[in-house]
Amino acid sequence: MNTHRCRQFRPFAALVSLCATGLAVPAAQADTILVDAAQASGLPFQDGTTWDKSFKSLQSALAVAVAGDDIWLAAGTYKPTTFTDRNLSFELKAGVRILGGFAVGDVILEQRDPLNNVTILSGDIGALNNPSDNSFHVLHSSNSVGANAVLSGVVVTAGK
Repeated sequence: MNTHRCRQFRPFAALVSLCATGLAVPAAQADTILVDAAQASGLPFQDGTTWDKSFKSLQSALAVAVAGDDIWLAAGTYKPTTFTDRNLSFELKAGVRILGGFAVGDVILEQRDPLNNVTILSGDIGALNNPSDNSFHVLHSSNSVGANAVLSGVVVTAGK
């Protein structure tokens, strides 16, 4: 019985799925998942593997991220929901690094510049600049996340 988890490598250039070949996929292989708030919605093949195929929302990237993955956020503002459910927030995941401060097109970590590529996690989900309808919590972390989850290069604002 093969108990290895099927995983796709995302090395920017191409997707390589080892599951189809029956090869075991090393658990240490990390993915880089790209997110750009300015990305058009509903494009086909938005899988976070390239900037052209980046996710538009951080929530979409968090949904597919597993321990060892990096989520790179392009400059922009990210909200926990496009609706008005004030109970929704971004949930940190064990072993996942969320890194803000990228420009669309960056391909190496050293290109990250949070001072010039400002990345904001905002709870301002209702009427703009009206704090009475903002998310109760912009960001949430449970005890099970542990010390290996990272949030860096972002500004967290507008929680209620």
